[in-house]
Amino acid sequence: MCPPGVDQTTRSPPLWTFLAPGLSQKQELPSDRKERWYDAGPLGFFNSGLSWDAFGKLARVGHDSKSPFLLRQLVRAPDMSSRLEKLAAELLCIISADLDVDDLIALGLCSQTLWCIAMCQLQNEYQRRMAPWAGTPIICTSTHLTSVPDSFRQVNPGLIEEMEAWKVRGQMGTRPRMGMSPVRRWNWRALNDYSEVVDVHSLSSQCLAAFSTKVESSGIPKKLQASLQRTMTNDLFHPPSVHNRSKWVLRNLDTKEVVHFRAVKREGFKDTVCLAISGLPWLTLDFVLTLRILWPNLNQYNDPQPSNVKVGAWAGHKFDVVEAANFEPGESWQNATEDIVREAKTTKPNSKSLWWIMYAYVKWAAGLEGCLVGLAM
Repeated sequence: MCPPGVDQTTRSPPLWTFLAPGLSQKQELPSDRKERWYDAGPLGFFNSGLSWDAFGKLARVGHDSKSPFLLRQLVRAPDMSSRLEKLAAELLCIISADLDVDDLIALGLCSQTLWCIAMCQLQNEYQRRMAPWAGTPIICTSTHLTSVPDSFRQVNPGLIEEMEAWKVRGQMGTRPRMGMSPVRRWNWRALNDYSEVVDVHSLSSQCLAAFSTKVESSGIPKKLQASLQRTMTNDLFHPPSVHNRSKWVLRNLDTKEVVHFRAVKREGFKDTVCLAISGLPWLTLDFVLTLRILWPNLNQYNDPQPSNVKVGAWAGHKFDVVEAANFEPGESWQNATEDIVREAKTTKPNSKSLWWIMYAYVKWAAGLEGCLVGLAM
């Protein structure tokens, strides 16, 4: 048993998470392994070809304020009959704006006019949820965190000051017995307090689930039910897509650097299109961003990292993704595509990647055993 004050969080493998501190949102790093013990973290992610939907979180895509269907419905709506429907459209919008998704769907199923009002509100909410992480600092950290990048001086200056004070106190005693460092404590609090990222996919799923639950008791004919559901999926929700737009640009809004991508078929996933650097289908937008915002553990006495997992130069920076046709390079933007390619080629796991995984955890277990033996003596 460890003495009081010893940080014991490194006894288990680290949990890797994408964090957006400015929005208090998070998303776990995807893994194709069910057992956490065998999860290789970033190295396993780079080797898996999985996606955390970086495009959906950062792509700024233009959309019409109202779909053609809603405009047609508003014109063709019958004369208002109920007292609620006789209110001015502005008042109806104010009332419906305070309703959650389930209540909006229930309200819309009462009449054609209220259906149009509900759909307009849902479409406005849909627009707000598009590209939720565009223009906000993001970083990928683990529960073994030992430091934060300099960019956090703007994101969370209090944390930087607290960490510097903690380091000063550590010079007067035994560092391992000082307890958990402030940055690691902050990371654990973020995992507990931050909410899962809310995007357009979650809204569409919520709307369809509410519709399926409430439409049966609405008295609407079956044929019309199917028509209303098609309205929600085809006319209301327009998730960002790369199918009809072949060239895109990832922009680092802090360093004024860009990376150019093309729409390609996703490796290992049938009939799926993703963004990747030209000629390198494995080097996707998700791979590049994870590589550049990753913040692994530095100088940790009991936390090994494979040598090809490096500190991300863009950790804690702000990004967005725009169509190449709408991007004006100018002198202020620097093309970082070639630098990314060189860095990624040294990081991409090869046939020896399993050996890196085994080495990392064997070293971790050996370090833990040494710690226990030292305490026992």
